[in-house]
Amino acid sequence: MFRLRRLYLHVGTHKTGTSSLQAYLLDQRVALKNRNVTVITETHRSFGEIATCLGFAHGILRNGLRTVARMTGSMPSGSSIRGWLYRRRVRILLGQLQENESAVLSAEALCFARTNKEAKRLRKVFTGLDLEVVPVICFRNDEDWRASWESELHAWSERMIKSGGEGMNDIRGEWYFDRESIVSFWKQFGDVRCVDFDEAVARDGSVLPAALEALDLQVSGSVEAYRLRKRQEPA
Repeated sequence: MFRLRRLYLHVGTHKTGTSSLQAYLLDQRVALKNRNVTVITETHRSFGEIATCLGFAHGILRNGLRTVARMTGSMPSGSSIRGWLYRRRVRILLGQLQENESAVLSAEALCFARTNKEAKRLRKVFTGLDLEVVPVICFRNDEDWRASWESELHAWSERMIKSGGEGMNDIRGEWYFDRESIVSFWKQFGDVRCVDFDEAVARDGSVLPAALEALDLQVSGSVEAYRLRKRQEPA
């Protein structure tokens, strides 16, 4: 029986074990390919090949949003040619999936998406591909989420963070923590799967097994080496 090609779209949130998950996906990409699962990666001058689709995410996001990656000058706006090229590349890769194949794309910056224009850009990527999209979102308790996000931002230049935009273009804003808005946005594309970070860590000592389960992937080998992975690329 024909089955739609499936895209598991891991959209964050930040500081919920995303770096560990992305490191695991990168390390296991060949083994996963042998199981008909394509891990979509990007190659960047500073970081080499990574399983964090920063360029694709920023090619979707609204132009005025002042992410750290944009403030460093490394990521495009959604309306730029570079942004279009990142979207086009992912569309081509998804179009190459065969029957019963699936793909995993991880980009926590996508959790910033809220607007109709961002949704329109995503729909253009997926249109006509006979693709089932499965958004996966990881949430932690509000207190720790706020504290970890603040810590993440303070790791970058104080001058840079102070130059953030206004309203929903400012990544320091209260809007960022609106989990209902995040889930509502991604419900437009598929049945959202939410992972409880705190529950997973209490049960398994790591969020990785639960995140992989949400992606319909089985753990291969020990996850111990992935627990303390630190972010190398800007948010």
